[in-house]
Amino acid sequence: MNRQLCKTLRTDIENALKSVESKHGVQFKLGAMRFDDVEINFKVNTVHAGDDGEKSKFEKDARFTPFANMYGREFTHSFDTWKIVGYSPRSTKYPIIAESASLNKKMKFTPDILRLLIEK
Repeated sequence: MNRQLCKTLRTDIENALKSVESKHGVQFKLGAMRFDDVEINFKVNTVHAGDDGEKSKFEKDARFTPFANMYGREFTHSFDTWKIVGYSPRSTKYPIIAESASLNKKMKFTPDILRLLIEK
């Protein structure tokens, strides 16, 4: 087993799963593949087609916080527009994840900073 075989298998598996996606109305997302001399392992996630998996995960992770309904909300920081795209419940200091519209990068925010930025 080698890296090139993993890449080829990944492409073939993604193509094969497309017919299953359309047949059952779901979407598959292949995770990282790991391999050694004997086997290849990878993770497959499935969500209902049309369901925004990231939004569902955000709502589940932030359900007991004041940020539960803020997915997709935009705010301005450092002369750029940011959109809330994630919540990390294990992170106590920087749990909110936002994505920049123009920079295509993600940044973590504290709840206090986010409250100040949204109130502006």
